[in-house]
Amino acid sequence: MWRAIGVTAVAVAVAVAVSACTADSAVDPEAGPSNDAPFVVTATGEVEVSCGGHGPGWAPSVMPEGVPGVLTDDEATGIFSDILDDPRTGEEAQLSLFGDGVDVEWRVLRDDGDTLTLGLGHWTEQGPTGAGDFLLDLERVDGSWRATGWGDCHLSPVLTEGAAWVEVTGVRSDPEGSTLTAQIHERECTSARDPEPFLHDPYLVETSDSVTLYWTSEPLNGAANCQGNPTVERVVELQEPLGSRVVYDGFHYPPREVPTN
Repeated sequence: MWRAIGVTAVAVAVAVAVSACTADSAVDPEAGPSNDAPFVVTATGEVEVSCGGHGPGWAPSVMPEGVPGVLTDDEATGIFSDILDDPRTGEEAQLSLFGDGVDVEWRVLRDDGDTLTLGLGHWTEQGPTGAGDFLLDLERVDGSWRATGWGDCHLSPVLTEGAAWVEVTGVRSDPEGSTLTAQIHERECTSARDPEPFLHDPYLVETSDSVTLYWTSEPLNGAANCQGNPTVERVVELQEPLGSRVVYDGFHYPPREVPTN
């Protein structure tokens, strides 16, 4: 759950369900989408990632050690102590972020000047590794850093405007055929609309060992409720028969193996 913290009051906002991301994929990072991949944001040769693929992201290569030279250990510890001492955030932070004190592992994932994004706990180039790892957003207010939100992090590649993630939940294929049928559904709240008219063509990355699907749709304009999005099937043309190759869903980072049914 994501905790959104205002400057004058604490507001708890339930965001898209997220959980700590584990390294459950054997996909080679070099086989990820290139700069030609529609809608996927890339920078300096890397796919940018963020929690759920929303908002500005960061390069996976910064996750183990962080952006250098932004904060010292003493400055970070001081910020964490201030969060605990602040009546607007202290109780929630004690329960989640700093139950064992402020001596936690941390790194700066993104530095935008007056806002910082930190990863707390143990992170690798594949993301946070356990249930005690969090994302912490900070904003500079009156010369000091204040927490604006924190929560678990399910990493996804960041998308450009005009695209929303579609998740691949299952596939079936004749290993000797050159097509596969994917079961997919939109990730955002869409008032349970029929996704068919809004689906983009998938972007495929095929290697000798795997097929990775990056699938998006046109975002819904205006308000929407979350009734549960319908699942539809789409046929995907492959360059060659699937054979023994594993299918992965690019909505997750790292890409996650898709069940075959």
